[in-house]
Amino acid sequence: MVASAHDGIVSIWGLDNGEVVKFFAADGKYLGSTVAANGAASYAVSESLVIAKVGKDSIKIAMK
Repeated sequence: MVASAHDGIVSIWGLDNGEVVKFFAADGKYLGSTVAANGAASYAVSESLVIAKVGKDSIKIAMK
């Protein structure tokens, strides 16, 4: 799983199609979710630090 963030959009690659990606703020607040298509998922956020969870895996992403 690889992630990047730019202009308020978090993008994650290396996913299986149909995988659900859940996004959380640094304080644990649930922000929303999206479903991977073509091995990738994107989500718009306004937080400066986001945690993305896919199944039992998670990754922290700092927004630029």
